[in-house]
Amino acid sequence: MPRLTLGLLLLIVSGLSGMVFYQPMSGVSLEGTLSCTVVDPAAAARQRVTLCLPLEQRQKRVWPLVRRLARQHKLDPALVMAVIQVESRFFPLAHSHRGAMGLMQINPVTARHLGLANPLDPASNLEAGIGYLAKLRDLFGGNMELALAAYNAGPSRVKAAGKVPDIQETRCFVKSVRGHWNLFRSRFMSVAKF
Repeated sequence: MPRLTLGLLLLIVSGLSGMVFYQPMSGVSLEGTLSCTVVDPAAAARQRVTLCLPLEQRQKRVWPLVRRLARQHKLDPALVMAVIQVESRFFPLAHSHRGAMGLMQINPVTARHLGLANPLDPASNLEAGIGYLAKLRDLFGGNMELALAAYNAGPSRVKAAGKVPDIQETRCFVKSVRGHWNLFRSRFMSVAKF
């Protein structure tokens, strides 16, 4: 049996058939999703359901937690939603080619620095990522463009440049987040209960 057929069969049998139609954004893959050890079967079942949901439903699932955590850190929840959209498209098990993980794509070095034990746990990932974004906002005097650039390229690169670094990926990241920020502001903030 060819490898592709066997791979598709495994996806269908494992209940992850919805992933076949997912086109990850460049630099993001879902390689680790099939190699996870199942410790809590109920959590694994919830994760499979999340992976198969359409984008809009995945967004709605994280919105209450994002809104609460963003407000705790005095961040615009729509901004956080935009970061998640650009980083992982709301796939909690997303992995980048550079090793960043989870909804907010936190890399292993930053995860250790933030004390994040399980970057693939959506609640922990959001809490650490939102807290980190708030720290970057404070570090750059409230300048969200520089904070977003630092979230993508690292604070030392932004400090050295004194502006958004001349890195194409970082410039695209900042531009994309800003575009999605307005979209999420109009879409979710109208239904937010403050």
